[in-house]
Amino acid sequence: MNSQKIVPHIGLLLAVLMASAAVAQEENAPVLPEVRVGGSAEPAGGAAEGYRVENARLGPLGERAAQEIPFSVQSISAQFIQNTAAGNSTEALKYAPMVYSNTGGGQITLYFTVRGFSVSTWTYNMALDGMRSFDIWQPMEDKERIEVMSGAASFLYGITSPGGMFHYALKRPLFGAHASVTLGHYDRQLYTHVDFGGLAGGREEAGYRVNLGYGDQGRTGVKGMTQERYALSGALAWKVNADTRIDLDFSAARREIEQPQALFVVNAASGLPKPPDTRINFGAENGNTLDVTRRIGFGLESRLGDVFTLRAQARHSGGERRYLMSRQN
Repeated sequence: MNSQKIVPHIGLLLAVLMASAAVAQEENAPVLPEVRVGGSAEPAGGAAEGYRVENARLGPLGERAAQEIPFSVQSISAQFIQNTAAGNSTEALKYAPMVYSNTGGGQITLYFTVRGFSVSTWTYNMALDGMRSFDIWQPMEDKERIEVMSGAASFLYGITSPGGMFHYALKRPLFGAHASVTLGHYDRQLYTHVDFGGLAGGREEAGYRVNLGYGDQGRTGVKGMTQERYALSGALAWKVNADTRIDLDFSAARREIEQPQALFVVNAASGLPKPPDTRINFGAENGNTLDVTRRIGFGLESRLGDVFTLRAQARHSGGERRYLMSRQN
């Protein structure tokens, strides 16, 4: 028999057998339940994600994916701030390994040390939503995250202390229904925070977001010291088209501290004393600190192509500070 004529018939037989097996396997295959995949209006950086934030807002460079950033940026997400009951920057940043707080119990003005260098409002190391900020007190209720850029990474915001930069990213509309209410009791202080938003006028290209926070006087961990505060903020966003977006934001905040803890200043002449009892208030009974801030901002971002993007921002802010304190040398 001619072998050249047998080979094609064998190949045809194998193809038929394989097709029959595939049909039988498909008929006996288990039926899986239907899975629906949908989007969520919840902000990123939650506990289920390990508080991991995938993007960072880098001043003139805008929002960038973390993998595209050529230097280190540590982000503290809003969910982490909420779940750790952080009422101020000191409490929010206490888990950042490069950041050390020098403020103590007074909380009148925030001072930090990063890599041995001082970082504060006075050394121009603070930024808010892409622009330099000189607000002495930053409420946490309207912040999406705090981004810590150490060392030379702060060059994006101009000349500043070599310690780095603390960037506060504002909460923006999520273009979907979102609402949360937080009620807390911090030691002997009552606290509430409301965060809600949705589509403005039912239009898919327009969104809004509102944050309200209030903490009563109560009693803090320092004897005799109280801290009453409130914060109100709102944000609007309009997607003009697929490449252009306009943002508006406003906020008003107030904080008043009665009988704040004294600020201790140590130098070479005084030496290092023994650590004092932090529960005792060494401040004067008539001490008082009041901070009031108001802000309104505008932002425009338009992608001009695969390479160039046009960004423009403007902000007007005003602040009032009144304090009477004692300094122990």
